[in-house]
Amino acid sequence: MSSDVYAARRARVLTSLAPDGALLVAAGPELRAGADGELRYLPDSDVYYLSGFTEPEAVLLLSPAAPAPFTVFVRERDPERERWTGARAGVDAARDLLDADAAQPIAELSAQLPQLLETASTLYCTFESGRADVDAAVRRVLEIARRSRPRTGRGVRTVTDSRALLAPMRLRKDTHELELIRHAAHITVAGFEEVAATLCSA
Repeated sequence: MSSDVYAARRARVLTSLAPDGALLVAAGPELRAGADGELRYLPDSDVYYLSGFTEPEAVLLLSPAAPAPFTVFVRERDPERERWTGARAGVDAARDLLDADAAQPIAELSAQLPQLLETASTLYCTFESGRADVDAAVRRVLEIARRSRPRTGRGVRTVTDSRALLAPMRLRKDTHELELIRHAAHITVAGFEEVAATLCSA
């Protein structure tokens, strides 16, 4: 899919957000099966919708007032781990691949998020999504804001489920999504026709 499609979706989010709003979406972690196996990973649908990125543990931050309106946090390269999981983009490649304004290692999320959100008053995100590190980072943002707001008048005051912003947007399909739906329907019809023909000739 063209990167322009994802860029247009992010632009719609940034336009929908108030100047002091921000959206944080996080991909889930890989799940282990036993001592030495991992379950097949399914990319987070919101992360994919906004970026096309399919790697585990990625976090996207969109904030119109931030110095970097589109910031991504991703896993750093790990050649030893990648022998088993396949190659990962890493920080620098992810920034270029996703056309992000800035990219950081996921390990820096808790340290960097308060600064990135210091001018935001409303944060759209999802708590209890299976990412303890993301939940902890957001709680740290709220605690720092609570302490600093009496002095600065700034800081996150409201946390709203990210689906309140993204669900209405995703309900109306864009041109590319409609093309994919039509293509999937054609494949389904062709499959049923082939099965019917096979049954009739049996």
